[in-house]
Amino acid sequence: MHRTSWLTSLALAVCFASSAQAGTKFNLQASADRPVNNDTMTVVLSTENTSKDTQALYAQTNDALAAITARVKDKVGIKLKTASRRMQPLYKDDISGEQKLVGWMEQADVQLESKAFPELYSLVEKVLKEQKSAVRVASINYSLSDEAAQAVGDELYATALQNINHRAKVVATGLGKPEVNIDELSFNGPFTSGGSPIVMMRAKVAAMSAPGGMDSGESKVRVDLSGVFTASEEGDL
Repeated sequence: MHRTSWLTSLALAVCFASSAQAGTKFNLQASADRPVNNDTMTVVLSTENTSKDTQALYAQTNDALAAITARVKDKVGIKLKTASRRMQPLYKDDISGEQKLVGWMEQADVQLESKAFPELYSLVEKVLKEQKSAVRVASINYSLSDEAAQAVGDELYATALQNINHRAKVVATGLGKPEVNIDELSFNGPFTSGGSPIVMMRAKVAAMSAPGGMDSGESKVRVDLSGVFTASEEGDL
């Protein structure tokens, strides 16, 4: 189990009132965070083709994307979407030194996402072997899914609430007013940071498919809690 780390800051706003019934108000702020193993893998495949004919080039790119889509569409638990597609002219200097249009280049990126790492590794290997067009792994990224972050956040909130209540009692006792009322509570999060990006300029993923071949890393989940409390002597509230 990961250790929960706490960063708690305290700000006191003492309110002096003429009424004997008035208490002392103070604010508490607490943040709780925990490292969590990433559970989602995202692979970006990039295909690149060149041609003097833009229509032929467009068709080549369509064929490459269709082949990847056909391989992925029946795979349970693997999501696919076209990330980007762009075409640009290619120039070459002629004998006079002026640039001359010699062709076109089109690049398209496809994003694959899954929580089943071995299955996605295997799929990527097959796509790379079968593709006639130039296909490479542009990037690999590991992250924490929203549902996992929410589940951890709920656990952190429960602990944070216990912590802030304990702190409030400590502060109130220190003020000589052991009775505590919660006036306001604000919950923010969960927030996720971290992730593990890996950039691959050439498509060699065989090592990744081996058990333990690549570490998915961790993300940090954090929740913030703040509250306004009123401390008073026994029977004042």
